[in-house]
Formats: sequence, C-alpha cells, structure tokens
Amino acid sequence: MRALLGVLALSAGCAFEPGPYQDGAGGGGGGGSGSGSGGGSGGSAVIDSDGDGLVDANDNCSAVVNADQRDHDGDAFGDACDPCPHRSGNAADGDADGVGDACDPNPTTAGDRIAFFEAFYGSVTWDVAEGANTWAIDQGTVRQPDVDDAHQIVRDDDPDLTSVSIEMRVKINAVTSSWDSRRSTGIVAAYHDDENYLFCGLAADGDANQVNAGQVDTDWLGFPRFRYGESDFGAPMTGDWLTVQARTIPLDEYTTRIECSTHHASLPAASNAVYDAETSIDGDVGIRTNGTDASFDYVFVVESPTQP
Repeated sequence: MRALLGVLALSAGCAFEPGPYQDGAGGGGGGGSGSGSGGGSGGSAVIDSDGDGLVDANDNCSAVVNADQRDHDGDAFGDACDPCPHRSGNAADGDADGVGDACDPNPTTAGDRIAFFEAFYGSVTWDVAEGANTWAIDQGTVRQPDVDDAHQIVRDDDPDLTSVSIEMRVKINAVTSSWDSRRSTGIVAAYHDDENYLFCGLAADGDANQVNAGQVDTDWLGFPRFRYGESDFGAPMTGDWLTVQARTIPLDEYTTRIECSTHHASLPAASNAVYDAETSIDGDVGIRTNGTDASFDYVFVVESPTQP
C-alpha cells in the first residue's frame, strides 16, 4: 500500500450539490407493492416483460427483475430501475447515463454510473473492518449502538471503486461522554486498510461540532493519525436525521481530493470541508462510528470517470 501523506486544504464548497435533501423521519421505504408506474408499460394485465413473476401493470420495474419490489423513496419507481432511488420523484436523466439529474455529480455529461444503492433491508452483509460486529438492522436502518469504541464496516467491491460521489442519511442517537474518544460518525470514501483510508463526516472537537474531510494514515512510528480539513457544524450532532455527502476527485496520479458536505434541516446551508491527500483514489466504501451510537438509512454511490 502506498504511504499516505497529506496536504491540508482550506474549507470550500463541495462540487456535488444535487437536488433537495430529504431530512426528517428516517427508515426508508422497503417493501413497496408496485403500482406499475416505475418504468412499466402500464398496459397488459398478463404480460410479464422481465419474468420476475409480476405482470407489467403491477410491476414498479417492468424491464428489470425485482420480485421484491423495493421502493425506498416511495415514488413508485423501484430501487432496481430508479435513477435516484433515495430521492422521491426525481426520474429525469438529461445525459441518459442511468444516474438521475438530482443525484448525478455531472448531470450534463454522460459517463457516470450507479455503483450501488444500499438501503439495509435485511442482514448486514458488509465486511467488519474495525471493532466488534455490533451492527444490526433496526427499524429499516442499520444501527451501531456502542459508544465506547470505533466501529467500521466496508463493502468489498472488486475491482475497487475509483472516483466516487457518496450520499448517506444518518442519525446520531447518542455520543460518549468521554472526551478521550474522537466522537465521530461518517463515510469511508476510499478504504485500503484500517490505517489507510479517506473519510467524511461529523466529529466533536471539545464542546464544538465539526464537519471533517480527511484521511487516516500512520506516522513514522507506525501509529495511526487523522489528517483533515474542517468547518464548523452549527447544530447538535444528536437527535435529527441529516444528509452527508462525500466526493473523491483525482487531482493527479498521486493526489486525491476528498470533499465533504453535511446538511441538517435546522441549518440554512450545508457545511463543507475539503482535504487534499497524497494517495491513490481507488478503494472500498464504508461507514464508520467512533464513540457514537448511529443509525444509517441508506448509502448511495455513483462512480465517475477517473480523469481529473
């Protein structure tokens, strides 16, 4: 693994600012009976175009096999064919690349793709990268309840993802009272191992809350360290659902920019942080807690062409 070295960047606005956020009650759609309007032909009562056991008139993805009919945002477009499965009613796709305009980091240029949408409907299948396996499905979300230690799970994609835009919806239920812990919750944007990865999320610094974008690497003695750009987060960490977005951008062969943006319903604008890290851009995506009890509603990932 290439050694990671960082250059701190000034806080700046993220380039990825899709559509309206959906703050409020969490726990996504899930089942969905299908109404025939999500890509269906809406006609015949006997034709089953995709062969998934549901006739087109009652299939929310008539051209894509999805017998489970899962529709997280409840807009009658099933997750399997919804170009923005986490944003209700956003089906427009101007560049016709399969990523809806409201969640496309490059909505006027084709080439992006939905890498995955994880809505945590069933058991937790991601790999445990750090901490005990305390992750469990809880009322339509995946929850990690332990506030004493750091916990991290990642999705192992092969090949690794490269330039990604990630959105997750999270609620921090409780935070440890100990100031010895970093007290953070966030996205792992490019995971190599538990001592080398890029991250984005919320963290407590003393009695203040911050948005952090940065990396974990090791010092010359081999001890892990956090390097990051930061900005103030003017709301409590706990209590309400909030949206966190991360984006990784290759600046050159060896330098990756990690952008982080958080949106909270009580704040007039998103809080942003940026960090430039000397590391390759490829890696796995995950979620992380440290000294926090947090519930995650979904993780949505778009992969873009890697040219800067």
